[in-house]
Order: sequence, then structure tokens, then C-alpha cells
Amino acid sequence: MASGPPIGFLVNTMGRKGVLIMVSVVFVTGYALMAASHNLTMFFIGRVLTGICAGGASLVAPIYVAEISEKSRRGLFGSSFQLMATLGILFTYVLGTFVSWQWLAVGCGVGPLIGLILLLWVPASPRYLLSRKKNDEAMAALMWLRGADCPEQGICLMLLLFQQLSGIEAVLMYTVHIFREAGSNWDPNYCAIIVGALQVVATFSEVVIVDRAGRRKLLLLSELGAAVSTLMLAAFFYFKETDPHAVDGFGWIPLLSLAGFITFFAIGIGPVPFLLIGELNSPRMVGLASAIGTSVNWGFGFTATFGMIYVETTLGVHWCFAMFAGISFLGVAFVWLCCPETKGRTMEEIQKYFQKVKKVQEVVTAAA
Repeated sequence: MASGPPIGFLVNTMGRKGVLIMVSVVFVTGYALMAASHNLTMFFIGRVLTGICAGGASLVAPIYVAEISEKSRRGLFGSSFQLMATLGILFTYVLGTFVSWQWLAVGCGVGPLIGLILLLWVPASPRYLLSRKKNDEAMAALMWLRGADCPEQGICLMLLLFQQLSGIEAVLMYTVHIFREAGSNWDPNYCAIIVGALQVVATFSEVVIVDRAGRRKLLLLSELGAAVSTLMLAAFFYFKETDPHAVDGFGWIPLLSLAGFITFFAIGIGPVPFLLIGELNSPRMVGLASAIGTSVNWGFGFTATFGMIYVETTLGVHWCFAMFAGISFLGVAFVWLCCPETKGRTMEEIQKYFQKVKKVQEVVTAAA
């Protein structure tokens, strides 16, 4: 009730996206206060903040979803808000049965944290931008949401996104730190050298087999292997933080998992997206695609690296690897559904393929 009037005002001044970002930040703050609370006052403040945010989100989220949805799917997406709310309630019931209230607060804070990260990359509502006379920005937002009739660029950008959000930059930067946190008997510096050497060997192997195995198969194997490896790390650190003695004798798991992650990354999701930028894009678009791809690549790398520090500090290192694993599993689905095989095809054949894809899109759009 308290959030209604101010959110109703802010939604037209800050914009739908701006309010959602603000709500997400306060949501995460509230749950962090609840999880870390040592007295009733601290817990009560956190609970009030999350309650206000819940009211605010229920007001602005349906507006944003309705304004960015295509007319043929507006009802589906608009009605999903209540479905997500009921799923969230069920999630708290199930999680609360098995963990303490502190960990329940942590679990509830993960959703707003993921939403906050994703909101940084989505556009503002085109309708809101038009109301502010920002016509060029509104057109750019629509092109981002609907696609600019360039599926090949979209595929390349998504692969680069999955590449960095698999956690590679964070893992490479904190390899020694990860081994120290694991409490392994192995020397962390020697383990880091082993991991680095494996990356060189695996990358060389990819160079040799990429034209035999094919890009698509290597990407699928790479994403799946990276997901399983980081999931193993998440499980190891979860049990270590829950009961340090539970992982006695299993100090080899971090080395095996990191070695597996680096190997699988190096044979597919590491080098193949850069190869596909040159293969999928026409000569006219390859320069622009490379420039945009590089910016996206390093931008998400920066986000993943510093995001890992924040998540490790607030939630625990096991949540870092759990999120990396989840993103890699999504990468498997994306490659399976969207990535064509370019092995053995000439550049002209690849361009003809995407011309057919665009024609199909035009027919579907016209029919809708």
C-alpha cells in the first residue's frame, strides 16, 4: 500500500526500467539485511523493504511487460506475472522446509539479484521513450526487442554473452584464490599452472578438430561440459561451507572441476563464437558485428568478474558457480535451438541459408 503512490509517480519520471532497477536494488538490500540480521530491528527493516518492493514490482513489472510485448503475445506475457508470483510462493514453502530462515532470505534474494543484472542490458520501454520525445532511442529499443532482421548477428552476440557469463574471466582471475578457498592440499600456484597449461592444450586441440567435428557439436559439448564442471564446484563449496569436514579427502575435486571447465571452454565456447562472427556475417556487416561483439564480450566479462566478488561476499562462492552452471545449461539449449552448422559450407552457402531464414521470418510476421 505504501509503495503505490510513489511508484506510480516514479514510473512516469524515472521510467519503467529505472524503477525496476531501483526496486531490485532495494529488494536485494532487504533480503541481505534479513539474512545477516542479529536483532529484531534489523530483520524488521529488511522485511519492510522487501514488502514495499513487492508492492512496487507488482505495479511496474506488468506495465513494462505489456509495453515491450508483441500484440500477439501480450496476453500471454501479461498474465504470467501472477504465475511467477505463485511460483515464488511455492519456492519459499519448499526451500523453507529444508533450510534455516537465514538461508531462505538468501535464496529469495537470488531472484532479484539475477533480475537486476539482466535489467542492466535490456532496453527501456519504447512507449515510455516515445512519451519523452526520444524517438531514436525508442526505435533502437524496438530493434533490440523485435530484432533488426539480422538473425546471424543475434546468434553471434548470444554466443559471446554465454561465453563470458560462463564465468571464464572470473575463474581465470581467481584460480589461485579458488584453490585456497577449497582448502586443498595441492599447492594453489601449481594448480593454476596446470589449469593454464590445459587451456593451451585444449585450445590447440580445437584448432585441429574444429573442421572435422563441426562448430555446432563443439559448442554443445563445450557448454554441457562447462555446466557440469561448474556445478561440481558449486556442490563442493556448498558442502564445504555447510560442514567443512564433509569434503575431507575430496580436495582433488576443485582441480578436476576447474581443469574440466577450462578444457571444455577451450574446445568450443571460447574460440568458436569468434570464428562464427566471420562465417555468419556478410562482408558488409562483419566489421560492425566484430566491433559490437567485442564490446559486448568485454562488457559481460567485466560484469561476471566483479559480479563474482559481490555474490561470493554476500551469498557464498557456491552460488557463483551455481549461477555459472545455470547460464551454461541455457547455452546448451540456445546452441541446440538456434545455431546452424557451418562446417563444410562456403560463405555464399551460409549467406543463402540466412536469406531463407529471413524470408521465413517475414512470412511468419505477416501472418501474425
